[in-house]
Amino acid sequence: MIRTHNDVPKRARNSITIQMSKLVKKYGEKPVRLVAMKYLGKLQEQRLIEKTIAIKEEELRRLKKK
Repeated sequence: MIRTHNDVPKRARNSITIQMSKLVKKYGEKPVRLVAMKYLGKLQEQRLIEKTIAIKEEELRRLKKK
């Protein structure tokens, strides 16, 4: 699991940095940051929902066994 900046492969870091730099030059820092944060927030929310669903399904399976 990747936990820090240094855990990300150098090639990926460079690629992400270049793409973000291009977007900042084209659209400005604030719009890029707002869109990126909203996108990342949605990804995190979706992951949390999927995790909750898996937990609830497991609880349901246990209840059906009883």
